[in-house]
Amino acid sequence: ADRAAPDYWLMPHRDVRRILPRLSLTLLLAWLVLYPILVAVADAARGDALGTFVSRTGEWAALWASVWVSLASVVLAAAIGVPLALLFEWLDFPGRKTLGSLVALPAVLPPFVGVIAFLFLYGESGFVARAVQAVFGLNRAPWRLQGA
Repeated sequence: ADRAAPDYWLMPHRDVRRILPRLSLTLLLAWLVLYPILVAVADAARGDALGTFVSRTGEWAALWASVWVSLASVVLAAAIGVPLALLFEWLDFPGRKTLGSLVALPAVLPPFVGVIAFLFLYGESGFVARAVQAVFGLNRAPWRLQGA
């Protein structure tokens, strides 16, 4: 059956009351996300901001470090997450529910808590760094996290 597209301007009153709060919330969230981005782009376009950014090697180092960390995070998350998802989907084993809750924990923790945990594990004085140092007999930490 060929149905005509609904005329949204002639909606019954009850539909308008249902859609208006959703539309308002969507517009508010779009503004809260887009406005800061547009302000940052406008500030970057003013004056010689782009030229200053391009000429500083420290800015490039920070940019590439951010890109590298982002890509490494995605690859590592996929390498760990996909096998875990398959494991939890296909197998039924004791403790599955508990482990499923632990696996979901990083999604509900604030990012700052994750950063602190990462530093405790992988920082120069972290557990993993000290373990690698002890196993290989190194005098200092095997890596250094800049900016930490």
